[in-house]
Amino acid sequence: MVMTPSEIAHLSDVLDKCDAALADKPALTEIYDAPWRSAFRHRTLSADRMADVAYPSAYAVHVLELFFPPDYQKRIDDGAAVLLPKLCSTDRNHLVSRMRGAGRLSAEEELLLARGLAQEFGADAIRPPPGTPDEPRPEFVLCVNDHEIDVEAKGLLESQQVQQLNECARRFGTGGWFTFGQVDSPDRLRAGLVRKLLRARQGVPRIVILTQYTPWLTPDITVPLIRQLAMCASDFSIPKPEHALAIGYVCQRGIQGIWFNRSVQEAHGISAEPREQLRRAIRDSFYPRPDGVFLDETADARREQDLVARMLAGRTEPAADLQHSEGTLGTG
Repeated sequence: MVMTPSEIAHLSDVLDKCDAALADKPALTEIYDAPWRSAFRHRTLSADRMADVAYPSAYAVHVLELFFPPDYQKRIDDGAAVLLPKLCSTDRNHLVSRMRGAGRLSAEEELLLARGLAQEFGADAIRPPPGTPDEPRPEFVLCVNDHEIDVEAKGLLESQQVQQLNECARRFGTGGWFTFGQVDSPDRLRAGLVRKLLRARQGVPRIVILTQYTPWLTPDITVPLIRQLAMCASDFSIPKPEHALAIGYVCQRGIQGIWFNRSVQEAHGISAEPREQLRRAIRDSFYPRPDGVFLDETADARREQDLVARMLAGRTEPAADLQHSEGTLGTG
């Protein structure tokens, strides 16, 4: 099967718009440089069918603008301008490679966090990750009042196997894949959460941002478990040195909540003022929920249940959003 001339002309116009949108975004222009754009254009226009084409979302925001906030690409560019110059060549090349791949939103989330934290604490507070790639290490380090804080961005139930299944689904034009069994089991999510938290630098407070990509997870499943993970990580048999200072929960680029662990905070001598600065910076790194709901450790059980009920009542089917932001649907 070969694309028709009209399909090729349409894709060429799409690529022209993607390239034009980079004109005032120097950091993204460096990521999506001329050689990459030329090679991507060649691959795209040589595809057998339009279903075989997948765009890196930060490159194609203006084509998929219905699914992204208006300033999303500018935020990514600002974050890249902060973080990329601080990385060694190996880490820089790895981040650029992930930004150039389709459906790799965790790289974009790192840049959103770099932007938000730099706005609150200054660009000099953002430091490169220590150690080597084969060691437990964060995406980057934030320096606040003489404290080093590791910053990590992780996807819920994301894995290499899931990415491969997503790619197969996209290429076969099915738009998704399905797992038989209890995909929405809290036990499955619990096991996935533990895996995300177990590798960490010892003796360093860390902030972990967990992002939901899968459409079947609902707040009544995720919120209680993420709150428990943040507040009582020992319940998950996670060793005390690996407890997080804070855990944030993001879904569809919207911040759902941030929970700080007061025991970890006190152990590292972090006062209330920088804690609230951190909360504000992380919250501002992403986008607010349309219903205004935001969860944190101060809500008691009854208040949290009420807020989760509001989240469920206003929840819309995320399939269309996920199709364009992740490249395909999957049950994760």
